[in-house]
Amino acid sequence: GVSETHLRRLLSDTLRQNGLAMGSLAKLATADLKADEDGIIALAQSLGIPLAVYPAAELDAAGRAAAGRAAVESDAAGATPSAARELLGIFGVAEPAALLAAGARHLLTPRTRSDRATVAIARIPPPPPPQYHNHHRNNHNLHCQHPRGNP
Repeated sequence: GVSETHLRRLLSDTLRQNGLAMGSLAKLATADLKADEDGIIALAQSLGIPLAVYPAAELDAAGRAAAGRAAVESDAAGATPSAARELLGIFGVAEPAALLAAGARHLLTPRTRSDRATVAIARIPPPPPPQYHNHHRNNHNLHCQHPRGNP
């Protein structure tokens, strides 16, 4: 496994290069195959954020879907095949995990690699605007009467 120090440095550098703050992170994510690695567990704990874990099949599907969207939407950052294809037989880990954890369709940053780890960042989309219903005023009629009759 990769040490917490190495992961923190890679994450910090990636955030800084993209004008983002460490405090803006909501969660870390990885493949279930790496969920028991001390470095990523320690990093999530030290940052005080949850660690989301995804099975290989889910990461593979998310990576392929993102790559398809990026091919159609040329200005969108999407996942690209990575070393995970050779090592794990799946499309990727960092980019699909970031997309799944954020519930996003596009990456905020493409993956950044070190010699031992990879980081990708996705932004959690804002909630949809509230839906306002057109209430008829007739449903909320008020009847007021002066205590001494009509004035």
